[in-house]
Amino acid sequence: MSQDKVYVHIKFDLNDDRVCFDDGEFKTIGRYLLDFIYFDFDADAESKDNEHLNMHPYFKLVEKSLWPVDKAKKLQRIYRAYFDSTDHEEKSSDETVSPLEKYRCIAAIRTYTEEGIQTVEYMVTELEDCLYLEWFEMRRRMLHVKLCKNCHRLFVPKKGNIDYCQRIFTDDNKTCAQVGYAQTFAKNVKNDELLQAYTRAYKAHYARMTKPRKRTANMTKEEFEAWYAQAKNYLSLARQGKINIPDYLEWLKK
Repeated sequence: MSQDKVYVHIKFDLNDDRVCFDDGEFKTIGRYLLDFIYFDFDADAESKDNEHLNMHPYFKLVEKSLWPVDKAKKLQRIYRAYFDSTDHEEKSSDETVSPLEKYRCIAAIRTYTEEGIQTVEYMVTELEDCLYLEWFEMRRRMLHVKLCKNCHRLFVPKKGNIDYCQRIFTDDNKTCAQVGYAQTFAKNVKNDELLQAYTRAYKAHYARMTKPRKRTANMTKEEFEAWYAQAKNYLSLARQGKINIPDYLEWLKK
């Protein structure tokens, strides 16, 4: 770092599992740390896009010439080794997460944001301090970490039944969640006769609402929403055997 230190403010929400840096945007605790461990600093060095600026708020505050890439890579290895371990226990070597007292936390105070969110705020000067504090809060709050079924990278799900992360995965900015659940739905449709028929009918009725036709009776938004609610209900009843399946399939064609 230069003689003029850059002070980074980190706020942890005391009522929710969120963290906020100087940019003022709250993210799930662990989001920045996990994005950091997967980042390709070599590719970023060859690119003009400066993707590191969006990967972690710290880099938006510090000139690139003031933080060594080798040091960042070492921190990646340290935390990657921790998350890759099955027991998540610290090891007694140089390639482990350092004890909290070795970090240079300037201050820790309780405060409120302009929106009234109660936080504990830290002020630090180094990248490793930012990473450690987020890691420490993940452990303290016992946050669950899962492997995204689409990109196969770790993330912190808001609920235990969430299988896909919110990272951008495609060139048109679709997230892993959007891509993954779309693929899951398509697979389910392919193996489910009732769902296939329901999906075809949904598309046909939706087209009658959004693309007026001369030979087919068009639908208003209210009429489509009423049909949609009824079709979903009938689908559930058909699967439960409470209504006759052939009758349901015939009704969908109307």
